Amino acid sequence: LGYIATDAAIAPEFLQTLLSRANEESFSCITVDGDTSTSDTVLLMATGQAGNLLLDSWDAPGADAFYAALRQVCLDLAQLIVRDGEGASKFITLRVTG
Repeated sequence: LGYIATDAAIAPEFLQTLLSRANEESFSCITVDGDTSTSDTVLLMATGQAGNLLLDSWDAPGADAFYAALRQVCLDLAQLIVRDGEGASKFITLRVTG
């Protein structure tokens, strides 16, 4: 289970777009002993209390920076899940290109 919260003002539909993209590059790429959990969940909540201009598309000022930070948080959390796997003693990263 992953819970991420921000005080940024982000339109709900764009928030889902950002999380889905970050999830594809992080949580959806991990495995622990080849097992798949039936209850994997990652949630992203935004309160809008930061007072920034609303992020509602990739063209919004700050959208790219927010995504970069969200992606890094998701990568870090996903790697922690693998490292905390029961009996885990190795952590391997594979990069596939082409």
